[in-house]
Amino acid sequence: MANYFVEGRCDCPRLARCQLLADRLTALVPSLKIHFRLFEPSEFKDRLKVIARSFPALDPALHSEGPVVYTSGGVFVGDDSSFAAAAAAKYKVAAAEPDLEGAALAAAVHKLVLFNSQQQQQQKEKDKFGAPLALQANARTQQILAAAAAANPTCPHHIQQQHRLLQQQQQQRQRQKKQELIRMQQQRQQQQQQQEQEQRQQEQEQPQQEQEQPQQQEQQQEQQQPQPQQEPPQQPPQPPPQQQQQQRECSELVPASLLLEATVPRGCPKSTCDFKLLLHPSPLLLGHLAAVSRECVQQVSRHCSGGAPLLLLLSGAQQQQLANASL
Repeated sequence: MANYFVEGRCDCPRLARCQLLADRLTALVPSLKIHFRLFEPSEFKDRLKVIARSFPALDPALHSEGPVVYTSGGVFVGDDSSFAAAAAAKYKVAAAEPDLEGAALAAAVHKLVLFNSQQQQQQKEKDKFGAPLALQANARTQQILAAAAAANPTCPHHIQQQHRLLQQQQQQRQRQKKQELIRMQQQRQQQQQQQEQEQRQQEQEQPQQEQEQPQQQEQQQEQQQPQPQQEPPQQPPQPPPQQQQQQRECSELVPASLLLEATVPRGCPKSTCDFKLLLHPSPLLLGHLAAVSRECVQQVSRHCSGGAPLLLLLSGAQQQQLANASL
């Protein structure tokens, strides 16, 4: 089967009608191939001159506005009208489609003209700047996949097994990531709980420390203060030898007696002194003696029956001898 080539301006409605006719022809005859080449209006004039060199029957002046049709075998067909007549004669296809008439045909032609203009503009930008990166990437990917498939042909069953293995590996990686995330979250929660517990303990210990600090400070101050040196106990003055001898005689006379201990304030009468009666089991010592009046002794003696022995020291400026009296 012959291949047809149709060349013309991208904004030409007559070329759009050739495209509608080519759609019907390829639907009826699938083996038929019809190729379209679109040009800018300024470029199409130069293209006509090149085509005229191959086909002497082509007149550039007559075909400057319409498309040019020829076959791959070098046969010049003519313009769009000649192409419709040749298709009707050879393939029994009507020039006009029965479903497209009037306004519908005009709308279809107008859409094709706009589409051709857009395609030509995109092709022009592609030739000038190159294809978009997305298209280049897709094209390169398809080339690599085709080369890999040709170099390593594998059966479909093997491909399915590889796909399953890849899926299992991906699922395992996802599970590991989830487990790591869960573990990290648990660690963070534990750290937060520990921090909260430490804060609570600190809050509870602060009042206790505040209470203990003054006590500790007082203890430190007491420790820092110099402690008064304990003076050794003063021993009572030793009486002269005569008094010691009299004291021994008195202690022998009264080993365990009722001792009268009284205090006489200075400048007060002797009868007003206070006194108290004490049981004193220990031997009589000089420090236990006191100067009292006779009236006091008589008052005390009334409480004692049986003539209890009393130790009597008469009051006066001069020291009197001790005597054992029974009142």
